[in-house]
Amino acid sequence: MVPTKRLYWELPLLEAATATVLAARPGRLVLDATILYPEGGGQLADRGTVSWRADDGETVTSRIEDVQVSEEGVIEHHLIAPQIPALGSAVTLTLDGRRRRVHRAQHSAQHLLSQAFFRRHGQTVSTRLGADRCTIDLLAADGHPLLSEAAISAAEEEVNALVLDDVPVVTRFVAPAELAALGLRKAPTVSENIRIVSVADYDHTPCGGTHVLSTAQVGYVHIAMVERYKGGLRVSFHAGPRIPPLARASNELLSELARPFSTAPDALPARMEKLRQAAKDAEAAKGAAYLAYAELVAFGLPAGDRGAARELRVPSADIALLRAVAAAAANRCGFAIVEGIAGDRGVPLVVHRSGNGNENANTELRERLSGRGGKGGGTAERAEGWIPVVPG
Repeated sequence: MVPTKRLYWELPLLEAATATVLAARPGRLVLDATILYPEGGGQLADRGTVSWRADDGETVTSRIEDVQVSEEGVIEHHLIAPQIPALGSAVTLTLDGRRRRVHRAQHSAQHLLSQAFFRRHGQTVSTRLGADRCTIDLLAADGHPLLSEAAISAAEEEVNALVLDDVPVVTRFVAPAELAALGLRKAPTVSENIRIVSVADYDHTPCGGTHVLSTAQVGYVHIAMVERYKGGLRVSFHAGPRIPPLARASNELLSELARPFSTAPDALPARMEKLRQAAKDAEAAKGAAYLAYAELVAFGLPAGDRGAARELRVPSADIALLRAVAAAAANRCGFAIVEGIAGDRGVPLVVHRSGNGNENANTELRERLSGRGGKGGGTAERAEGWIPVVPG
């Protein structure tokens, strides 16, 4: 079968067209031409509808849920409805224009970012323009380190300057002999019908995807996250029509977080820092209180009784408090076994030995847990665990 004519290359803004059915089976349709881009090159497939006139004269319309292309260049449209038109009949394709605009902005933004990274010695090894997240995977060029945070921020700023300058984006087919003069940042994957996407003199890249006609149509490019990935970096970004709803959602989230503190969203970081410091101070105060309580408990133990195991019960489920009591009690009498009250994990139990006594805290703990179905462990000096609470 001959390759499908790709109208989206010749007429990138076309959102409706007629075509002829070359092959059909339930839920699948091959046409002589299409305006819908098939999944490939990291870009998702277009969506749309196909309509035709049935034998009874009624118009049938089916949504196209996917578009795929074979190695031979034959494009297959996947339909929601099982009905299919007759071979040789005419159909009308309608494109989901909003989805295409999103894809065009994302793909062009990826080219711009990859070139900006390339100029800073970051090599793009793979890209994914997903439904919710777009990513560029980078490795460092030979002899260079991975891109720094400052370099990535500079690349984002450079790209958005090009967006504001409204630079033209041109697609064309070139002969192999012309490639050397273009300074491509990556080699084409085909040897003929080589399509080049050029952003003025800034970037020339072999690509079969859909793109904006000028950089202003990208709208804005925002790098959302940078993470380590397979020895390199994975850069997540957003562009085009996805930016406004993300900005609104972020603003609403900040407003919601700031509301309980009766503060403005831009003052939230300072308020959160105060809360973090207050929590740190409270944790320090709690630790000091635990130590004071533990010393009081230990002070009440008989003096001069080192070496005798002391079993204590503390009315708390906080194992940090039990540790403090066990340490203070063991320091006074040599060996302490401290049990708390039931909490989320069960009843906590801490065994502590101070000095060079013959007792083994871990052995003692395991003996006490084994008969009650508990779990835990530790060393000869200190061990801890939890005893499950039996319902009823």
